[in-house]
Amino acid sequence: MASLDQLKKKIQGNPVLKAAIGDGSIRIIYKEPPVIDEDRLFRTWTLEVLIVDDSTYNGLIQKSLETLGFDASRKGDKITAVLDEAITASERQEMEADDRQERKAAKVQADERRDDLLIKTLEAMQAKIDALEEKIEFMSLVKAKGQAGPPGRQGPSGAAGRDGQDLLATDANLQDLNDVSDETPKQGQVVMYQEATDSWELRFPPMGGGGGGGGGAGGGQAKLQHWTETSEGHLVPNGEDQNLGSPTQPVREIYVTGNTVYMDNKPLSINENERISFDGNQLGYGDGDVSEAPENSVAYVRRDGTWIPLDTVNTDIELPTSITAYPSNYANIVIDLDTGLLVAVEPEDVISPEG
Repeated sequence: MASLDQLKKKIQGNPVLKAAIGDGSIRIIYKEPPVIDEDRLFRTWTLEVLIVDDSTYNGLIQKSLETLGFDASRKGDKITAVLDEAITASERQEMEADDRQERKAAKVQADERRDDLLIKTLEAMQAKIDALEEKIEFMSLVKAKGQAGPPGRQGPSGAAGRDGQDLLATDANLQDLNDVSDETPKQGQVVMYQEATDSWELRFPPMGGGGGGGGGAGGGQAKLQHWTETSEGHLVPNGEDQNLGSPTQPVREIYVTGNTVYMDNKPLSINENERISFDGNQLGYGDGDVSEAPENSVAYVRRDGTWIPLDTVNTDIELPTSITAYPSNYANIVIDLDTGLLVAVEPEDVISPEG
């Protein structure tokens, strides 16, 4: 009974309980919703029966509840009845589908709240920028517009500068130049010109093939010969024959951000159902991918992705009612479903349906 109406219908189906409810001898209080166990195997209904007048039925109320499968106990004028009901496979599938829908809806709501918060943050930042622009514009308008005053008195001459030949490298920094990045350099970085910003910025140099200068080995830091590190920090192969690891020396673990790995430009990812998807197609594997067969005491077989009754399969095949004889050395006899003949497996002899 998946609903309260079905439970009430079951109660009304008992003539004693129906009569007692009708003449007002009892009142039933239904506790809804029912309790479902963690594994979703049972549904527990609980109701309380208030005895208004027990003179007519003389204890039949509790017995009637027990007849319907309730575990009933009476204390004074109140009977507490508990009914444990097994949950069917189809109901369990509906519950799981509802759970997935609720999780999906919750994710959509969370994304919407995050987007709203981001929009409000951007709007607040834009409001601050607009206020600063108005303040700057106002300050530029309130400058004094009086007549220019007389030239000021010339100050004393400064001290003579140092001769250019005496300049030391420690007296000047590369960052003092206006078009050079003022970031703190890291080990191995060099200054590279960036056309997009028309400035010199700190970058790691690309690591290409070839050895170091000077015509000899052993000088300087070792470089990759078959891989190149770009100025953005990406590691790319120089050809099409490079692998990560090998059959005898595999890479132990790989960590990537996001949820997509590309193989021949086809994505392998986790979809919204939290299942593995390749090129947009979900890969099937257990956990509800094949629905359970109906539970109605009928034998079923699965064909073309559907459960069908066994007695409807190959109904046109007439099987022999008896086998009068077959070679004693044939251990295995099978039925040829195309011809309706019994076939001996070893050797391949045929025994007709007539035996």
